[in-house]
Formats: sequence, C-alpha cells, structure tokens
Amino acid sequence: MRIDDVNINTSIKYGRILYDQGLGKVYDIVVDAAFCLVFPVISICLFFGIITRHSPDPFLDTFFLIMGLWLLLGWYLKGKLICIEGGGLKYNKNAVIESLKLHFPETRSITGSKKIKNAIESTRWGGIKETTILFDNENAYINRYAVAGHNKRSPFHAPFHYISLLRFKKALLKKITHKNIA
Repeated sequence: MRIDDVNINTSIKYGRILYDQGLGKVYDIVVDAAFCLVFPVISICLFFGIITRHSPDPFLDTFFLIMGLWLLLGWYLKGKLICIEGGGLKYNKNAVIESLKLHFPETRSITGSKKIKNAIESTRWGGIKETTILFDNENAYINRYAVAGHNKRSPFHAPFHYISLLRFKKALLKKITHKNIA
C-alpha cells in the first residue's frame, strides 16, 4: 500500500491504518476477510460434524482451529496502531526515527512527509517489512507489517510484528524518559 493513500487523521482517530477508500481497497478487504475466515469456518464445520469424513482426526481439527484463531488475530492486529506517548512533532520525532533505525537495523530507507514516515526493510528471504509511523503534535503512532505477493499485508506475521513493536515502544519510552530526566 502507498503511504500517500493513508488517511492520517482518521487513522489516528480510530487507532488503525485506514486508507482513502476506493474500489480496490474494498476488494482487498473482502479478499483478506475471505482468506482469514477459511480456517475458522472449516474448523467449526469439522467440530460440529457438518463436514464428515471416514474417521475423526483430532490433530486436523486442532490444526484448523489454531490456524483459524491465529489468522483472525493477525487480521485484527495487522492494521492496529501502537501509540507512543510523547513521540509527536513537538517533542521527540527525531528520537522515534533514530530508535527505529537502531531497533530494526535492516531498515534501508525512511521516506515520507512531516506527518507520516514509511520505513522499508529487506528480509532474509527476499520479502519486505514496512513500518508506518504517523505523527500528531503530541504522539507517534506506529504499525509494522510484512508485505506478501502483490503488495498485500500478511496477516500471518502480524502478531509477531505487534510484539516487536511493543518491545520497540518500551525501549523508546525508556530512552525518551532518560533523555528528558538528564
């Protein structure tokens, strides 16, 4: 997704990366929903016996249930913004960007405007991870995701990225607090 399409004010208001709507964006949401709902639907059908087979397989039932829950969690977290208090335009914007480079050393470029930055990072397997940072006067809001084929955000990796951003936030808040005390 292009950062030019991000609706900054609406995203900050709702705590999620939201794009200016177009037919392509609606299509992306529908395809993502269908993909993420396949495993839960199959696991429910297996559990209640709607899909029958010759012999029950608890391993398969458990696998579909776990994958379904994981994808639903990823679907929810992939657009979620993490608020970094005190990281906004007035205070510590540069500290946020510097810490991003230190915490994610594979970052190769940071582009954007005054209110939005996009950091791109190459992965070992040839994929791309993107970190989007939105700024208002008081706070910074950050989201990270893996980009899969056809420039689609991967829901499978979203829980891992969410945890890494929580660690980043914790380290950054220590740095900001230490800097303000000194």
